[in-house]
Amino acid sequence: MAAVDAGFAPHVPWAMMYTQPPAANEVDGSLFMGLRYRIGYTSSKIYASKALGKLDKAFSANLFYWDDQPGDPVHDEVLWQQQQFGALLDNRVNVPEAGDASPKQALVSMLNQPGVTPLAVMYLYCHCSVGDGNTPVLRFGAKPSPDYTISRRELGGSAFADKPLVFANACTTAVADPYMANELAATFFRRDCRAYIGTEIKMPIVFASRFAFLFFNFFYRKIDPDPIAGGEAVAQSRVWLWTNYRNIGGLFYSYVNQYDLYMADEEEVKGMRRR
Repeated sequence: MAAVDAGFAPHVPWAMMYTQPPAANEVDGSLFMGLRYRIGYTSSKIYASKALGKLDKAFSANLFYWDDQPGDPVHDEVLWQQQQFGALLDNRVNVPEAGDASPKQALVSMLNQPGVTPLAVMYLYCHCSVGDGNTPVLRFGAKPSPDYTISRRELGGSAFADKPLVFANACTTAVADPYMANELAATFFRRDCRAYIGTEIKMPIVFASRFAFLFFNFFYRKIDPDPIAGGEAVAQSRVWLWTNYRNIGGLFYSYVNQYDLYMADEEEVKGMRRR
């Protein structure tokens, strides 16, 4: 694991580094650092436990794209995720909910003052643009209308009481100039999230949905009943895609900060240490 324990870490997509000079006509996915090593880095000191909460008690807040234009592939994937995630974790809150009079208000309210506790995971699935990393805008509809967009100032400023893991599953949510912080990630770290998952490129809509499904199967302990670290869940999702499909797409997801973060309570994490 590469680590930079400081207030600011230069943005380097370590997982995408290739460990040998590439051959003329062939790229071996297993030679990318993200498929050979457990890659992560620390960019923010968060003084919090490795335990996010007991699996059957902790909550996930799923902040979904809510536009429902006919033929919109993002909306189709939202419906698929809502169905699939329902089988992974009982304690979940989908925002906005069907019938909300003001979907944007409901989503901004959840971002600013989550109404569930303990909140283990905050998951976002939408469009995103960040400029050079310093001008993040989240878009939850097909058009860039103010009714569907969330600016940086609307993301909230107060600290998260439960210090969740934040998974921003949208295009370029981890991108930044090498000497500039990604302000979307930085905003959540200023609010004391314990870890952040984002993307390094523009992601295919369906692939992003499937990667999240893989990650949550590992992280919510459906593949193995024992707790698995958040960073390890990302690493295993990458390997699974490469092993089964020769797909290197998992490399485009970065995991920042507390690598050893578990969907478990304190006693279970302590029991892991004893074993």
